[in-house]
Amino acid sequence: MSQRKDSGQLGEQFHNPPASLRPMAFWSLNGELTKRGIERWLREFKEHGMGGAFMHPRPGLVTEYLSEEWWTLWDHALTVARDLGIELHIYDENSYPSGFAGGHVPGSNPHTVASRVTLVPVATAVQAETMAASGFLELHTEDTGAPGLTESRSEDRSVDDGGAAQNERLVRGAGARNLGDGATKASGRSVARSVTRDQAVDILNSDRPARVVAVVTLRAEPRAFKAGFGSVDTTNPDTTNAFLATTHEEYAKRFGSSFGSEIKYAFTDEPNPDHGNGFAISPLMLSEFADEHGYRLEEVWGDLWFGDGAVRYDYFKTLNRLFLDNFVNGGD
Repeated sequence: MSQRKDSGQLGEQFHNPPASLRPMAFWSLNGELTKRGIERWLREFKEHGMGGAFMHPRPGLVTEYLSEEWWTLWDHALTVARDLGIELHIYDENSYPSGFAGGHVPGSNPHTVASRVTLVPVATAVQAETMAASGFLELHTEDTGAPGLTESRSEDRSVDDGGAAQNERLVRGAGARNLGDGATKASGRSVARSVTRDQAVDILNSDRPARVVAVVTLRAEPRAFKAGFGSVDTTNPDTTNAFLATTHEEYAKRFGSSFGSEIKYAFTDEPNPDHGNGFAISPLMLSEFADEHGYRLEEVWGDLWFGDGAVRYDYFKTLNRLFLDNFVNGGD
């Protein structure tokens, strides 16, 4: 009898599931947010069988994100959802990936903007003498058809774009093995050897059949999608602390009494240690890498692009650990 009763209740739930078991709308907010608009949308979600929504700020949002107006409207949405018997959940960013709080984190903490190392072809000895670089590599081409190693060395190259296109061509198809003595070989296509600035200048002043690239550190470029700032460094605990204080702690302070009832979830969207075209880098990363692996990444730059994978393995091991320790697990 009890089993029959339980089966009947289960069947009823399938016909008329509670709000918590219904689909939740991913509610994109890409215009001016108003109380009237909030009421209309939440009613429509309810009428179409939704159990609630995640309020998701998107590019195009006119209402200032995390302003007092934002919090007032969010409170109104929560009240309306409660009256309708549906749920309202947090989306913790303005666009994505989570971590920059719609620009508030890098705006108040410029040192949280991410950096990367990338390869930039060096055109002349003068450029090698004057450019800001973390190191230089000499590349020898064994197969003149090797991708990315056929541009004219005399062609003027600018560092401003990070050498993105050239960087992609330089390392395309580089499955490599170590040659020793600071050199690496990429699938019979090119050999990379670390050289000093003076050696790079000498090479560029000579007729040697080699190319020179600089290892350049660049900050993440500002993007409109990220409120005019560059990506933030999610391996930096300062990033996480600022992000949590600006978003999660504010939601808890204002709406904590509804956590577990109308508000059950906070959607974090694709946080990652963004490295763009290159490899994410920071003083913390370099220090932790040396401590963890017993050698300095700066001494083996070339192996990040052209090595046999051992240095890249060590690099990503440290990078992922810092990301997990300093962002995923909540910073300090």
